Amino acid sequence: MKYIILTGISSQVLKELQDDRIRTIEIRSPHNFYSVHGSDVGDLVFLTRTSYHDVKAGTLGLVARIKNRQVAMHRITHMTNEVLEECETFSARLQLELKGIGRVRPSWSTAITHSPAATSIPAGGIHNSTISDIPSAVVSGFGETG
Repeated sequence: MKYIILTGISSQVLKELQDDRIRTIEIRSPHNFYSVHGSDVGDLVFLTRTSYHDVKAGTLGLVARIKNRQVAMHRITHMTNEVLEECETFSARLQLELKGIGRVRPSWSTAITHSPAATSIPAGGIHNSTISDIPSAVVSGFGETG
């Protein structure tokens, strides 16, 4: 099955999700925000502590369902001596419900792919993606819960 992938998630967050079954996380990193920006409540995500470029066949992680999703934009304005600077940052809050443990499947088509084009690339390969692409991985689930 194909899941939206969230990479570089801290071990502490993964442990809390595994222990508590439900956990709200805040996504600020651009690559993970980009992944969840097009997601909806009910979508399944694959969370791993592995960095984006190091995900390959055999990478372990948790599979969770998005129970709630909020996207926010923060605007900061700073003015010094006639110079006005404005900065915008985006974040997403996801309430996740643990569904099980997963592993990226070992086959040439299971490297990180980009939806909706669903073109596959070798692990660590280069892909020119468009704004509508969502990083995802093909994952085998095991130890699934409820």
